[in-house]
Amino acid sequence: MACGFVKQSGGHIEICSEIDGGTTMKIYLPRAEGKDAPGSAPPRAQNSISTGTERILVVEDDADVRQFVELALRSLGYTVVAYPDGPSALDNIDGIEKIDPLLTDVVLPGGMNGDELALQVQDRCPHINVLFTSGYVQDSIILSKGSGLNLLAKPYRRDSLAERVRDTLDGR
Repeated sequence: MACGFVKQSGGHIEICSEIDGGTTMKIYLPRAEGKDAPGSAPPRAQNSISTGTERILVVEDDADVRQFVELALRSLGYTVVAYPDGPSALDNIDGIEKIDPLLTDVVLPGGMNGDELALQVQDRCPHINVLFTSGYVQDSIILSKGSGLNLLAKPYRRDSLAERVRDTLDGR
C-alpha cells in the first residue's frame, strides 16, 4: 500500500537492507503544490463544508480509517453505522431503519469486495447511492466492471470526504 501511494503521488522509495544492519526505507515525495489527492474534488471554502442529517452505512476494514470517517461524518451532523467487512454489514442491514448512501472501501476482508457488497446492498435498497474509497488506483478497474465509478481516493481530507458524501447523497 505504501508503494502504491508513493507511486500514485509521483514519488519513489529506496530500500537498503544489510545483514546485521537492518533495513532502511527512504520515501521521496514531490513538493506539495496545494493540490488534493487524485480523484478527490477540490476543497470548498472553509465556511461552506457540506453537512447533513442522513444515515450513512460505512464499511471500512482499517480501524483507524473507519474511526476517522465516523468522527468526521458525525461532526458534520450525519448518523453513521459502521462495519469492518461486507458480511457483517449485510448481516445487520435489515435492522437499520433507513440508509442513505453506502461508503465502502473497495478492498475488504471476508471474501467480498466493495463492488460485490454494493451490488448486494442495492438489491435490498435499490435507491441507495454508493461512494467507494481506495488507496489503489487499480481498484477503479474492479469498479468499472460492476457498480460504476464513484471513487474517493485515499488519503483524503475531511472537507473532501464531506463534499463527496454530499454529492453522492444528491446523486451527483
